Amino acid sequence: IVHPDLSTSTKDVVDTNGGDANPGDTLEYTVTLKENAGVVADNVSVTDNMPAGVTGFTVVSTPSGSTDSSTGTGGANSTGYLDVTGISVPANGSVTITYTVNVASGDAPGYTIDNTATVTNPTGTGATPAAPTITVSQSQIPASGNKILYVYDNLTLTRTPQTGTGVGAVSINSQGATQDW
Repeated sequence: IVHPDLSTSTKDVVDTNGGDANPGDTLEYTVTLKENAGVVADNVSVTDNMPAGVTGFTVVSTPSGSTDSSTGTGGANSTGYLDVTGISVPANGSVTITYTVNVASGDAPGYTIDNTATVTNPTGTGATPAAPTITVSQSQIPASGNKILYVYDNLTLTRTPQTGTGVGAVSINSQGATQDW
C-alpha cells in the first residue's frame, strides 16, 4: 500500500525589497507542498503561528479548492495564524501557499525571526518545513575579530595581498620600540 508523502515540502522567505530585513520591510513566505510517492494527497492542511517580531500578516495565495480560515494580523501575541485546509496535492506534483508579514518596528538589529509551518497529511506523511532564519538589520550588527593587513613598501596598508614580493623591510614605531616587517 502506497501513501502520499509530503515530507520533502519546503518553506522559503524573501525580503521583498532585497537587502537587509529592516523594521517595516515586507517578508514573503512561500510554503511548497511536494508529493513524492506518486499518490494524490487529499484533505491536507497547513497551519503556522506567526512568530514574534512580525506584524501585518496577510495571505496572498492558496491552492485552488482549498479553504483559508487564517486569523489575526501579527505575530506571537497578536494571534496571527495561517490555517489552510482541504488542499489537494497532485501525485508527484506540488502546490504553494504564499503569505506576507512585516518586520515589526521595534525589532532591534540582530533580532532573529524563525518560522516553521505544520503540514498535516491525514493519509500519509506530513512535514514541518522551516524557513531560513531572518536576522533583522544584519549589516548594523557590530562585528569583532582579526583582519589580516598587508604592509606595502610605500608604507601603506591593505587587506589585499601583494601580487609580487616586497623590496625591503618596513619599520614600524610603537611605544618607543621599532619593529621591522
